[in-house]
Amino acid sequence: MNLQVGDEQAHSTTVAATTTKTTTTTITMTSQQKPVFVWIQYGNGRASKVSTTDCLDVDDLIKAIIKELSPELNDVPVHKINLYTSNDQNVQALFPDEILSDVLSLHHPIGSNARQPFHVRIIQNEKPTSTDQSIHITLEQIKHTQDYLAHSQESLKESLIKKQDYLAHSQESLIKKQDYLAHSQESLIKKQDYLTKLNTLVIEQYLDPWRGTSERTQHVNDELTKAVLKYYNYGRFYCMIVGYVEKKASRDFVKTAHLWPHSTHGQGLSVLGINSDDVDSPQNCLRLHHDIERAFDAKRLTFELVIKTDESSQLKLVLVDHSLSDTLIGSVGRSFGQVNGSLLHFRNDKRPFHRVLALHYRATMTHAIKKRWIDESNLSECQIHYQELISHTLKHAPIGSLDTIQPFKLI
Repeated sequence: MNLQVGDEQAHSTTVAATTTKTTTTTITMTSQQKPVFVWIQYGNGRASKVSTTDCLDVDDLIKAIIKELSPELNDVPVHKINLYTSNDQNVQALFPDEILSDVLSLHHPIGSNARQPFHVRIIQNEKPTSTDQSIHITLEQIKHTQDYLAHSQESLKESLIKKQDYLAHSQESLIKKQDYLAHSQESLIKKQDYLTKLNTLVIEQYLDPWRGTSERTQHVNDELTKAVLKYYNYGRFYCMIVGYVEKKASRDFVKTAHLWPHSTHGQGLSVLGINSDDVDSPQNCLRLHHDIERAFDAKRLTFELVIKTDESSQLKLVLVDHSLSDTLIGSVGRSFGQVNGSLLHFRNDKRPFHRVLALHYRATMTHAIKKRWIDESNLSECQIHYQELISHTLKHAPIGSLDTIQPFKLI
């Protein structure tokens, strides 16, 4: 597979800011016009070749290095490895989603050798950030807090009844107890406000499973593929956007693409009222060309609800990263710009989980605004309404009941 500029953006890899010890690995490129190997030197050992044939970006290259240098790097997580263009400690690390061909063209336009190495630094220790620690707040802990507050409130009610009987004999005592009760209620309100903020934080963490470094399933169970083909009444070589795909290149194939990532094992689906086992349901899958699926994972495109009736619905592809507009989709002869706005082709009345697509739409639009691919002021009235509706749902819906509120009801 040849490397193309703008083919896609892989998932970003997060590395903690504080490190205590690093190990340096030296990388050099062969001097071919389109290099297919990089030279790796780990410590003081002998240099080895690593193939870049399947590497689209820096993150793919790091994974290839780990595989080649096994067992030396076999136990090192991907997020603990950074790539640098020189051994200068002040040089910024390459981003994991940088296109590999762009990196080589910028830093080694005429090829490289052992005298012009790249460098790999392995982070041995890292200090968790406050954000990392907050993610560990579980729904079970929040439920315990809710039960505690409910019990406290009930206890306050019982105490009030008893005190009212006693205060019938003493007006002065009644005034004191009323003051105490007012203070207690104020404290309870503050606790409830704090709990609401915790609920919102946990929901936000669960409702963007496409963030971070989650890996896509490389091989989908054949039984699931058969179930998806039967569910949508589709042939194995047909993509729901570009149609029939003839395998002319290594990446020209149609995948059973999960909407909610399979790597989550269904964690978080319960927030939408969907069972975690349904992560492998045909409703959580589409049949898409490999390149389209990867752009979907990277939140460079999404699907928008166009028409919804009692019997059916229509969904269209929306490209938000317009740097992909001229990028060809495999060898099918069409670019991402040409399929922008295309409807998903359905051959029956079966449809995917709309609530999952709604969350992906929200996450993609938020991501696109942060990346400045689109301007928030230029969003259509429908898109703004869509985002506002979801934001309102996140603020007011209790955990586990989001499926009762639009647009999550659209299944």
